[in-house]
Parts: sequence; structure tokens; C-alpha cells
Amino acid sequence: MKKQKAITLISLVITIIVLIILASVAIYLSLSNNGIFVRSKQAKEATNKQTATEIINLKITNCQMNKYVEEQKMPTLKELSISLKDDSEIEYVTEKSQIASTKYEVGENPNSIYTKLEKYPYEFEINSSLQLASIDGNKLVTSNNNTLPKICIEQYRVVLLAECGGEGENLIDKLENYNTLTVGSRTRNRVSGTTYWRIIGYYEDSEGKTKTENILNTTSPSNVIETFNIEKYKKIMFKVVCTATGGSGWCSYYFKNIEIF
Repeated sequence: MKKQKAITLISLVITIIVLIILASVAIYLSLSNNGIFVRSKQAKEATNKQTATEIINLKITNCQMNKYVEEQKMPTLKELSISLKDDSEIEYVTEKSQIASTKYEVGENPNSIYTKLEKYPYEFEINSSLQLASIDGNKLVTSNNNTLPKICIEQYRVVLLAECGGEGENLIDKLENYNTLTVGSRTRNRVSGTTYWRIIGYYEDSEGKTKTENILNTTSPSNVIETFNIEKYKKIMFKVVCTATGGSGWCSYYFKNIEIF
């Protein structure tokens, strides 16, 4: 009988020791520097930072899109700063880091601006190329050019001519970091003569001189999606030349569904 009690007591002691060991392991896994709670907090922090980054990138893209729709050109960093200043979600926009004493403090030709969302604790730096350069002072590294926001233009009216005949053009610049251009269609109306559709690329040669070459040169409208490599070009021009004369009214020419990325 005494032997059975001794065995039971030993079993109880062993059980308690095992439970203590398991509890210690559980506490360590939960509370250590690499524990569950720490990792959970880090994951939440990473998610919040990613969400804030996406919001800022979306605001930059919206500013670019609005500028293209209104004036067919990219906004400057100053114009972006004004757009952010008027945004109710933005806490401040300045030229210097961590200065939030005023809502807005940006000169005429800033090299970079700093901004912060009301709901998130991160300060974003935006450079003159309208890209995120740093978050809370930590520089961002871009591994490829596709990190830039895609430029999308639903309809780009190149020229509007009275009585047909003549030519017109529109220019898109600041394309150093974009690689690909797609054009969904080329259309015209009220035209009987020959129309020359051209996309012209501008680049610098080895001596630093500006050169041009045709990316597209054709005489026919098209509904086929066409893709062009524009990696070497700093700017491109959409140009139309029409030989028709003596018509009446207005003739419209369009490049449609343009994407640059």
C-alpha cells in the first residue's frame, strides 16, 4: 500500500514538472522577442504601413490621372503638394521632414516633399519624379521600373482641325522610368484624305544630343492593341498629319485606351 502511494506521488511530481516545463515554453513562445505577441504586433504594424503606403500611392496616381484628363500632361511636384494639401485625409505637407506645425509649407520648386496621413503615424517622402522615396526616413529601394504607377488615358485627342487638312500633336514627357506603351485604337471621323498617324520618341545619343525616331508611322486607323518599347525615350509625341482639303466642319483624330508602364 505504501509502495502504491509512493508511485502515485512520484507520478504527480513528474506531472507537475512537465506542466511547469510546458508552461515555461508557452510563456517563452508568447513573450520572447520572437514570440507570438511580438510577431503579431509586427504583422499588424507591417499591414498598417502597407495600407498607408497604398493610400499615398493612390493619391499620387489620382493626381496624375486628373492632370492628364484636364491638360494631357504630368503634374509637377508642386501641383501634387497642392492636391495633397486640399485632401482631408492629409495631416500636413512640407518640404522638411517631421515639421507639422503648419498644414502646408512648400516652395515653388521643391525637390521633395514630406506628408503624413491623419490616421497613420508614418511620414512619407515623395521625390520630384512623384515616387515614394522614404518612409519615416528609411529609403525605399525599387528593384524595377514597374513600381511606378501606370499612366492610363482613355482618350487622347491629338488634333481638331477646321475644314480638314493640316497637322496637330500632343506631347507626354517625364518618361525616363517607363518601359512600355500600349495603344488600343486609332480613330478619325469626317475625313476623306490620307491620314498619317505617328508616335515619335525623343532620346539622347552618346554625345548628349536630343534625337528623334518614329515609334509608329502608319496611314490607317486601327482597333488592334499595339505595344511598343519606350524604355530609351524621355518623351513621346502623338502626331497626326491629314492631306485632305476643302472639307466642311471639323475633323477629329484620337488615340484611345493608352497605357504607359
